[in-house]
Amino acid sequence: MKRVSAEKKKTSAPQGGGRIFALWLTRRQETADAGSPPRAYRLAESYAAGEALEHPKFGLGFVMKIIPPNKMEVMFETEIKTLGMNIETAPLKIS
Repeated sequence: MKRVSAEKKKTSAPQGGGRIFALWLTRRQETADAGSPPRAYRLAESYAAGEALEHPKFGLGFVMKIIPPNKMEVMFETEIKTLGMNIETAPLKIS
């Protein structure tokens, strides 16, 4: 008889479960009611807690906390991510 190894199963459940999603929905509605569109996320720009932003990969997010000097915690629909900010990038040189 073959022995089957026990592997950790990856879950697709959101980090923080439904609590994150419920808070995200509330913030999305508040942003829509205020009529202010989210800013496009750019690594070189500064953000403030409470701001809405649109990330090209993760979608709509809300800045929850600033982590000096150049990071922030952003709540997206299914998880909270740490993103960089105020980071200048060198332009690409194409030969």
